[in-house]
Amino acid sequence: MSHFCHLNEWHMYHNLTGFIRHAVWVEVLVGWKSSLVVFLHLMVRSQILHLFINHLLYILTEDEAYSKDCFIGISGLVFAINVLSNLSVKGTWEFQLTTGRIFRIPKAAIAWGDLFLIQFPVPTSSLVGHLAGVFAGLSYQSTFFKRYGPIQQDMENRESD
Repeated sequence: MSHFCHLNEWHMYHNLTGFIRHAVWVEVLVGWKSSLVVFLHLMVRSQILHLFINHLLYILTEDEAYSKDCFIGISGLVFAINVLSNLSVKGTWEFQLTTGRIFRIPKAAIAWGDLFLIQFPVPTSSLVGHLAGVFAGLSYQSTFFKRYGPIQQDMENRESD
């Protein structure tokens, strides 16, 4: 039931836009029935990993907050789909810095950047839940790509259609 609950409107907006952005690629590649199976696998994996990471952090830090942390929303699923779609896209994103230098980020690493960047404007967001989603996507990638192959379309090509 936790996948249908959200903290506030901003949390729901971020989850839904991220879900739509990345889930479209999966659905186009594998069809709607298979995409539901993929999403179900990723939801379950992210939930299990969330529990495991919290338990591990509780053991390491003895902080009671980790034993009482709960999973809210579809953030784990969004991050898992984000990992799958970004791992299949080759190349880098380039950003020109004010110093004139070019900063390159591999597209496969975007989920990690998103994980840390969301913590700055929204420090109350669940780092553990998002991290569980990234690990769920990474743990499912070999199964997904073996069965369906990489997602072929790049974001720029998809937006121009």
